[in-house]
Amino acid sequence: TDLTNALRLGTTLDAKERICTTNECNIPTINGHPRNIVRLNKLWHRATYIVVRHEPSTPTLREATEATATSTTEQKRCCLEKTRLLVQRRSSLKDYCPLKLDPCPGGLVGFGESCNYNAQRELLEEMGIAVEWVGLDPNKSVLNTDRGGTCTSKHVMKRLFTFPYESEDLKCWG
Repeated sequence: TDLTNALRLGTTLDAKERICTTNECNIPTINGHPRNIVRLNKLWHRATYIVVRHEPSTPTLREATEATATSTTEQKRCCLEKTRLLVQRRSSLKDYCPLKLDPCPGGLVGFGESCNYNAQRELLEEMGIAVEWVGLDPNKSVLNTDRGGTCTSKHVMKRLFTFPYESEDLKCWG
């Protein structure tokens, strides 16, 4: 296929980027491998998958009281059900699932890159959401900041689980 030929020639997007490859037990290899070799040979590798939920901010006591006084029961129920899952459409340039809707921003973990740093980088690159790790445990909490570094709201980011995924196209630890 065209994709297989592009992978062999190393002409796919970021083909030469070195990826964190692993064995089947998620133990990293010594040197990693270029992205095109990972895809071509279906090597085990690491990737991050980030679920982004948007929840409306909690109203103040005054706002809640005013809403209760002026809103119908249906309006109140709808207000509570505004939590959204953010999705994105993948670029046409991607070698895996181009133009498909993706419920999880994320990506292949670079060689020498931590999964936490990768998640932070991918969230900024793909969704424009800038976060900074807070506290000693980077799995617990992050702050959302504007471009000037001012804290705009607090968000919680936590690692949910690690899992192996294997298909005819790839072998990945997520």
